[in-house]
Amino acid sequence: MSHHADRLPLLSRFFGLVLGTLLLFSLVLICLGLMVPALKVNSFYFFTREYSILDGIIALYEDGEIFLTILLSIFTIIFPLTKNILGLMSFSLYESNPQLMRKVLTSIRVLSKWSMVDVFAIALVVLIMNGRLLTSADIDAGVGMFAAGVLISTLAIHGLEWLYVSARTPQPTVHAVSA
Repeated sequence: MSHHADRLPLLSRFFGLVLGTLLLFSLVLICLGLMVPALKVNSFYFFTREYSILDGIIALYEDGEIFLTILLSIFTIIFPLTKNILGLMSFSLYESNPQLMRKVLTSIRVLSKWSMVDVFAIALVVLIMNGRLLTSADIDAGVGMFAAGVLISTLAIHGLEWLYVSARTPQPTVHAVSA
């Protein structure tokens, strides 16, 4: 363990572990959210088919919608997973390499500007699938998992930024006064 790590207060270490755990949990939720049914399509009152977010993207590709496939792949798969993996990388650098952690957090901040696009992309998949199938569609668990994963990831990364700043800000010392 580095000399810097010896000075970290126990509470900061605990908070860092909580944030790392949240990032792992959000990564699992995002992956499940991509694969678990996100849309339940009802046709003619007795046919039901479920689509995951990945199924929706694949269906767009199969329909020749290459631009939408690329756009949605970037914003629903690549951006959220990259942001989360960079968050885990930043967490792992907290004690060992604070300068690199700062650079990783800066990269995440740039990606985070696009985080609401994740939600937009889900809405776009739902609208496209609903219009394409000319039936009714209901939101399923995959959307909730994906959205929760993105939200938890964002909160954990903000927590890492706070932890980074607070660990590098000199703390006031309290001196006992003897009477």
